[in-house]
Amino acid sequence: ITPAVRYHLGTTKNRIARNLAKLVGAEALQDCEVSIDTAETVGDYTAEFDISVKGPHIEKMTRSIYITPRRKGAIIYNNTLRLKDNAPEGLGGRIVANQVISAIRSGFDELQCEAYRIDKRYRDVIEEEHNKWVGYLVWPKMGYDGSADDALSSSKELRSAVEKYYPDKDDIMVSDILSMPNGSDLWEKHGESFEATFDLKKDSASVKILREYLKRKAQKLNSTVESLVRVAKIHAL
Repeated sequence: ITPAVRYHLGTTKNRIARNLAKLVGAEALQDCEVSIDTAETVGDYTAEFDISVKGPHIEKMTRSIYITPRRKGAIIYNNTLRLKDNAPEGLGGRIVANQVISAIRSGFDELQCEAYRIDKRYRDVIEEEHNKWVGYLVWPKMGYDGSADDALSSSKELRSAVEKYYPDKDDIMVSDILSMPNGSDLWEKHGESFEATFDLKKDSASVKILREYLKRKAQKLNSTVESLVRVAKIHAL
């Protein structure tokens, strides 16, 4: 157990295992099984934890946690999250919120994922209807952001609309497009997969967007934000 692992995860194997489960958002789930594989050295990181979660509402859920020799630079890569059709509404948001709170408390810098778009346009990839991926729409609603370069390169209509609205802006993010009038519709139609990042600083745009998302979801479900997030001290968000 390296000093960096102790800083982020704890000093005993049992505590580390419990904290790893929290860091993947497992506290939002009931009757789940968390499996952990470890590797000591991966590139610039001194520890890697590959985690998979099984549960009655989970089709596939995998995460990788990377810790550097220093206290800065630790990240969580959310590889896959697919919920079953019987999953209760709002479960995805609860998983993200629990993960974010735990990651902030444990000193992580950011969450990362690939926000995929795979739909009927990719007939060579899709074999069955359930292989549709809409992360490019879902993750920005919960605070993830990233470069929109691929979408701008592939769609003249999107590029034209963005150039008119941001005539002097070079680096266009997905959040920039979503901030435009009719931006959500443009992104739904023309958006592409992108490398997404969630900034874990407490005052970040990512955290603010997630907070507002949870408020809207709670209102829709006639519930409260506190009931959507199982961990204590919801004001961490």
